[in-house]
Amino acid sequence: MTTLFLMPLFCLSACSGAKPEPTPTELAERLESQKRQTQQNRRNDDFLAESKQEMVNIKSSDLKTGDLLLIRLPSDVSYQFPFQHVLWVAIDPTDSSLKTLSIFPTQTLAFSPIPDPVMEGKTRILHLRLKDRSLAEKSSQMIVGLWKTKEQAGQPIEYDKDSDLREHNKLTSLEVAQVALEMGSEGKFKIADRIDELEIDPHFEVIKEWRDLKSLPEMRKREAIQNQIEYWKDEFAYRSVSRQLTDLELENLILKGITLITADQGSPLTYSELVAALENFRKSDLALFENSKTRSQSVMHRQFRVDPKTLRKKAKQQAAPKDPKAGMKYPALEF
Repeated sequence: MTTLFLMPLFCLSACSGAKPEPTPTELAERLESQKRQTQQNRRNDDFLAESKQEMVNIKSSDLKTGDLLLIRLPSDVSYQFPFQHVLWVAIDPTDSSLKTLSIFPTQTLAFSPIPDPVMEGKTRILHLRLKDRSLAEKSSQMIVGLWKTKEQAGQPIEYDKDSDLREHNKLTSLEVAQVALEMGSEGKFKIADRIDELEIDPHFEVIKEWRDLKSLPEMRKREAIQNQIEYWKDEFAYRSVSRQLTDLELENLILKGITLITADQGSPLTYSELVAALENFRKSDLALFENSKTRSQSVMHRQFRVDPKTLRKKAKQQAAPKDPKAGMKYPALEF
């Protein structure tokens, strides 16, 4: 007697190796997972693209007189722009060696050795070279001559807190380059008034760049924070409640807040994602501040929030009738 075993219908597809069609819910979850993976890959690609710009070191053999080194330090208070200082490469007449002629707050204009970014804690260095080599060499001779004359007269060039180009007894690091090139060109050549604009100045070419990749994520966060602070001031009339609160302290407060929000991302955020995270942080922190029971948990709004007087003044200005000719780049044509 033969016994027949009947296979259940639900086993036919599984036993034959065919995969069942996904349910709408499973399909939606799968698509969402693919979307998250794509976003993470894009963030990683952005980060890797920046990491390829790293170089081993700044070598004296790579430099020429009249070159510029734009630098950024982790201790700089302002993170609004990618660079804070300019170093002018020149020959030190005291020992005929190639060094940088530079000036920093609380210091006078002086020669320094070529910076070692690793040893000196630099986070970014951009090496620029003036395309007009004769102008670069002549300008270098002129600024070194000015430095030497001032030193011999016992009147070293001090740091210019007011950024006044009309006199050369005081200079900023950017003004060192501006004055050198104006003297070398007899006033015909002028460069940008902001350090970050030198990077895109067509008169210069980028030779090399060094970045500390470990500090890059925080640098990007701080740049986004600084831009958002200015946006909140303009758009919502945010102001510091305490006069003792410095820009750096405010940045540190906000950095602490968004670090908690973005801690589980697992990869660097793009700039637009950082801006979105900052706006989410602002709204959530504002909700904590407006609730008397949770006000003590607010990170930012206890010290930096909307100023009613500034807000009323802004509303009054927006409501006032505007002159149609005001703010025009060119004068209106009269017929």
